[in-house]
Amino acid sequence: MTDSSTSLGAVFSIPGHGGDVRSHSQWKVFQDTLGRELKSVKTASMTDVAPKIGELFDIQIPDILVSGWMKAAEVRTIQDKSRAAPDETFWAGLGEHTMSSEHHPYVDIRIEGQTVKRIELTMRLSFKLNSFVLKIQRGEIREIQTGTCEVKGIVEYQGIAIAEKQLAPIQLPGVLVLQ
Repeated sequence: MTDSSTSLGAVFSIPGHGGDVRSHSQWKVFQDTLGRELKSVKTASMTDVAPKIGELFDIQIPDILVSGWMKAAEVRTIQDKSRAAPDETFWAGLGEHTMSSEHHPYVDIRIEGQTVKRIELTMRLSFKLNSFVLKIQRGEIREIQTGTCEVKGIVEYQGIAIAEKQLAPIQLPGVLVLQ
């Protein structure tokens, strides 16, 4: 899944993902803090590191959702049934539910194979979902028919909130086919 419109970068309006958070004071504080920290690393600058930080937001929302659904007993039961009947298609209708997750993506700055600086973000997310349907074949979720999706989240660096999203609807494609 590589559709940038379904990434966390799009949700948080990160540069390169359809947004420009440089005008936000939170992002400016982050840039200033990181810029000061990078002064001690002679081979790295904010212009070198910024694109890599942007890549941390390439996490796809469907991947997060599928990961969460795979932990649900009801979905696992249907997956087991579909493994036992590989020629059949199973459908799992999901009513209103909330899914929360936390992620810690990072960029390591390395010199001669040694990490000299790790830039680690904390992303806390909450998805309020309704009327999703999963197509399950051979034990795997193959397709997601989307319903309504609202997202709330915060991205922090060393306790500094650098991006926030209040609970608001986001648009997902009507059907997401998984590989």
